[in-house]
Amino acid sequence: MELKSLTRLGPMSGRGLSIEETSGLEVAALQRQLEENLTGRMYFWGKIEGNTQDYLICYNLNPHADFPEKKYYFWLV
Repeated sequence: MELKSLTRLGPMSGRGLSIEETSGLEVAALQRQLEENLTGRMYFWGKIEGNTQDYLICYNLNPHADFPEKKYYFWLV
């Protein structure tokens, strides 16, 4: 799921991301794209709820590479 659609689909699923998590994830993903000069879009993979911290997982898909390349990133919540 693209990061843009998180705000529309989150409340419908019943276990969506909070406003703080969504906005923090969008800013962190944009910052990572700029730092690493990533092309393509960032996609939300999911949220892993741990005992001490939660993790938000995203990936970048580069469709312009010879073989489509995925890079995964995580953020601590």
